Order: sequence, then C-alpha cells, then structure tokens
Amino acid sequence: NIALPAVPHPRRSAIVLEIDDPDAVMAKARALGLTVYDEQVLRTNDGRVGREIGIVDFDGNLVVIYKILGEAK
Repeated sequence: NIALPAVPHPRRSAIVLEIDDPDAVMAKARALGLTVYDEQVLRTNDGRVGREIGIVDFDGNLVVIYKILGEAK
C-alpha cells in the first residue's frame, strides 16, 4: 500500500523475455487489464525476424516479450 511516483517517459529500462507463445501471454495480460502495445516486427542484427510486444505491468514497468520466427538468412 505504498504510493509510487509515476514512471517518467521515455522508460529507462525494461525486462525483455523470449516467449514461446506470445499470443497466450498477450491474451492473459489483456484479461488482467494490463496495457498491451501493438505488436511490432523484430529484426535482429544477424537478420532474423520475429515478433515483439510491449506490456506495462501493474507497477508501470515495461515488459517486452518476443519470439524469433526463423533463422538468419
């Protein structure tokens, strides 16, 4: 029951997690009432492509989930 100050933008840090089933994680996050940002295309430095989604947790922290969809070309 401690009031925390709002997290200023831009966010200074985020936890980044590789997830096997981003659709399930996004659905559960929305069901909890969390903010789920629009999905973005992830392009890695070595040419792999994947999915990337930002979620804001109950404390205002940014959680980025991702899934790599293929091997480097």
